Amino acid sequence: MASFKSYLVRRIVLAFIVLYFVITITFILSHVVPSDPAELYVGPKATKEQRDKAIIELGLDKPLYVQYINYVFGLLKGDLGTSLRAHKPVLHDILVYLPATLEIVVIANIIALFIGIFFGTFSALKKDRLEDHLIRFISVGGVSIPSFWFALLMQLIFFGVLGILPLDGRVSTEIQLFNPIK
Repeated sequence: MASFKSYLVRRIVLAFIVLYFVITITFILSHVVPSDPAELYVGPKATKEQRDKAIIELGLDKPLYVQYINYVFGLLKGDLGTSLRAHKPVLHDILVYLPATLEIVVIANIIALFIGIFFGTFSALKKDRLEDHLIRFISVGGVSIPSFWFALLMQLIFFGVLGILPLDGRVSTEIQLFNPIK
């Protein structure tokens, strides 16, 4: 039991160390990327006064170490910052889009589970035959394809060619429950 407790403590300490490095690297990358956050915040046609006001509002006028401390303490308080484009808290956008993201993740995993079990069983029954090699080839190819490229390909097929799914957007839960699309 003592070894489990030491293992657990070690894992928690390592998790905090990894979290610290992720936070630090994220902060560094956000300051190294060649873009102007103030210009993104006010838009490309903003006046110099508007840009200067945005610099103060975003805290970019402070020294780098002060910005880092504010960033870390903001994260500890649950403040993920303000969206430079929408001018809303980032947490708001996450909460708005999280249900749709979770729906996609859950449905995709359920589909992948059933497809994986079916083709895995079929492949095991046809061990070392053409069907087995073909399924393994397709499986490795499917895992190797970047997910963003595969998503674009699926949009092209299901929206562009077949016309059976919308290209973007989402129907609200209320509409789905009370006025289903026919």
